[in-house]
Amino acid sequence: MSLIILCLQILPLVFANKTITDATTGIFHDDTSNEENLDEMKQDISYPTYIGCLFVFMTLLIGVIVRLGMLWIGMSIPYRVIMFSFGGIAGLCANKYPTFRPLVSVCYMDVDVILIIFLPILIFKTSYTVDAHSFWRSILQIFLVGVPGSLLTALIVAFMAFYLIETSWDFSVALLFGVVCSPIDPLDVVKQLNTMTKGKYISVLLLGEGLLGDVTVMIEFMAVFGYTAQALATSSHIVIYLLRYAGGGFLLGILNGTITGTILSGTYYDNVCAVTVTLAGAYLTFYIGEKFLYVSGFLGTVITGIMVSKKKSTIAGDVEMVVSHFWTIAAHAANTLLFTIVGVVIFDKGYDVISVRQISLIFVTYTTVYCARLMVYAAMTPLLRHVGYGMTWQQCMACVWGGLKGPLSLCLALMVLQTPAVSEAGEVFIIQTAGLVILSVLVNASTMRKVLKILGLAEISLAKKANMTNCVKRIMLTRDRYISMLKMDKFLADANWDLVQDGTTIKHPYQIQMSGRDEDSDEDAYMGYHYTTCPDCEREIPNEPTKKEFAEMVREANQRVLKALKISYWRQYEHGKISKDAVRVLVQAVEVAADADDGKINLEQLGTLWKPKRHAHWLRRKLVNMITPEAANAQVPRRKWRQHCYRIVTNVWFDGFIYIMILCNTPVILCEVVMRWPSKTAMYVIKALNLFFFIVYILEMVIKMCAYGFFGYFKSHWNKLDFFIIVMATGGNNEQNFRHLHPFDVASWLGYPVSPATDSLVTEHRVVIVS
Repeated sequence: MSLIILCLQILPLVFANKTITDATTGIFHDDTSNEENLDEMKQDISYPTYIGCLFVFMTLLIGVIVRLGMLWIGMSIPYRVIMFSFGGIAGLCANKYPTFRPLVSVCYMDVDVILIIFLPILIFKTSYTVDAHSFWRSILQIFLVGVPGSLLTALIVAFMAFYLIETSWDFSVALLFGVVCSPIDPLDVVKQLNTMTKGKYISVLLLGEGLLGDVTVMIEFMAVFGYTAQALATSSHIVIYLLRYAGGGFLLGILNGTITGTILSGTYYDNVCAVTVTLAGAYLTFYIGEKFLYVSGFLGTVITGIMVSKKKSTIAGDVEMVVSHFWTIAAHAANTLLFTIVGVVIFDKGYDVISVRQISLIFVTYTTVYCARLMVYAAMTPLLRHVGYGMTWQQCMACVWGGLKGPLSLCLALMVLQTPAVSEAGEVFIIQTAGLVILSVLVNASTMRKVLKILGLAEISLAKKANMTNCVKRIMLTRDRYISMLKMDKFLADANWDLVQDGTTIKHPYQIQMSGRDEDSDEDAYMGYHYTTCPDCEREIPNEPTKKEFAEMVREANQRVLKALKISYWRQYEHGKISKDAVRVLVQAVEVAADADDGKINLEQLGTLWKPKRHAHWLRRKLVNMITPEAANAQVPRRKWRQHCYRIVTNVWFDGFIYIMILCNTPVILCEVVMRWPSKTAMYVIKALNLFFFIVYILEMVIKMCAYGFFGYFKSHWNKLDFFIIVMATGGNNEQNFRHLHPFDVASWLGYPVSPATDSLVTEHRVVIVS
């Protein structure tokens, strides 16, 4: 009621705004206004922002009401189809009644704004949902169906469009139509597959195909769209553009994914920071790639989401659930608004184009797309069987039927519609694409569970049935025992125990699957147990399980143990007993074991992660030898005079004295370097101090050699360094002294006679050198 009152209050404002705008722009409408005037009106009139906000929040509120009604009634019609129908009604009203147009004016926003607002949410939600371990194990399968499969599907649909939909199109436009129809959005199907035992691998393959296929489609679309719009003229331009567009997006995704994952690892218990980091990482990657670097922001966002999904094991479980719920809500809001906007645009701008032929061509497009998917999977089945998790023909059929079409196709069709060069084909694009998306959601998503049941992929294993039966029986026996005890209580004598019995009865969760069995079949036999009736006492005796049933029970038990191990690792991490890297490695080991046939963790391979490498052993030994004091490695000498030297060297005051000498020697060295023209007195003082320190270092070396021995002295790297410095200092002093010598001094030292005149000449020469 409040929503109706709000609409009644806002409509007069809308009409008044329109009258004012018409008066200011000089546009007057009458009953004879034609389509051109309507188009000009849509281009010229600008409406207040609050009207667009009103439409957005009214749509979200109507979506909530629709969802609650579906849950209450149990309606099987998909939610997105209902919102598309609501948008179609609003667009039809806008087409028939121009006064209603301002309320839906926000639907005609630029397609770039739609891409920036909605696509990062939908892309990141899908990539964040993917199990990183299963994704990388199935990467070859995903690549085969995501890249070559998308190309083949686009080509097949392009040939159909070229010969059937519009004969006036050239092949580039038809190929653009095939590319628009290629991407898939399997989230609705994945929700159903996750509840089934055999649906994990199919859901991983569909999600991976959705991500990699959407990236491939986006790159194809930009190349073909650029060629069609005459932005790319030659094949060399197209190749260079593709390399830059795809390669730059890949590098951008790795960079932003690493940064976002690292920051996310630091937000352990902070819900707000974790949600904000993922939101900023998704939008920044897409926006920087598309608007600043002109690379594939789509590919970058996909890689960022996968890398962040791998890092989500480093945050608390409650925080991770909050992040997942946030992206689920954001994706729900994006789908609600996007399908409503497309419904408005189609029934407003394409109302005159919709005909019986276009509606019939929608079914032709739908059939062609899924026949193309069937041909692609049939051609690639021999390869898909031998890579990743393998694949059977039943799983291939499930993947073909589960390839739903989604919002990306609608966004690309809107982009074609708003481009002047191909705007004529854009109306057919949006009608056919929207019909394909609605049919895939309405038919495939609604019948997916039945298709899986027909293919034998929805059956619950006998082990699960038996375990559930045991649990239900145990709970019911416990209930009966407690009710029997409570009946003996005199204060509860007047209680309605029949009502208690009915209110506490638990229905078997798999009871719904028993509806198709024969009435004579035994419930326990159906639920995983087989009984034989004794002919004498007529008692039912349980049979032993067959080898197949026993192997299946062992496999189910191993899976439950592995799940318990994973929960235990998370609890240990939350309590601070293991680190982030440890929980990541252990959880990854559990996931690998869950994919193995025996369901056991490889302890030998896991133990190698804790064994240090050879270079680590060598580095540790060297560091220990460098850090360990010399006294710990040396042996006490036997001779007394060496023992005195040993006591001196191992004394703390000896090391302190040496450190003081080094500190005092440092200013002397600095003065010698800084003073370019020292006086005689300063020069003699510096030389005297250097000689003093040199003698101290010599004495240190001699005492240590006496204490540790010659070879023991060189076991320490610091002693080796001291010895090298002393040798270099000794060589430097000898060289400096040799420079002040004269040949006549050498001759006199060798015993050769020198005349008095020559002696006076030598003295004068020394004075000149000194000066």
